[in-house]
Amino acid sequence: MSVVGAYGQIQGARPTVSTTIDVANGVKRAREARHFTQASLAEAADTSPETISRVERGMLEPSASLLARLALALDTTMDSLAGLDPHKKAPREMDVR
Repeated sequence: MSVVGAYGQIQGARPTVSTTIDVANGVKRAREARHFTQASLAEAADTSPETISRVERGMLEPSASLLARLALALDTTMDSLAGLDPHKKAPREMDVR
């Protein structure tokens, strides 16, 4: 039995290419808006500049832990970095059979 979570994603499902690109664009957009370099963001998020580069190029889907650290360093939310609309109501969780 699968459970559909917030924003209609099946819990436990692997990220899709579009999700990875949304995160990549969100991280880069937020970093540039705050005038951070990849190196300065990496230091603030306790990771490497290589990791930031790979996330921004869509080569690496960040873990929840890394996404949380990036959001904190960039003074934003994980939803915002993932390109999710904060005003859109999440569908109620439901069983999919």
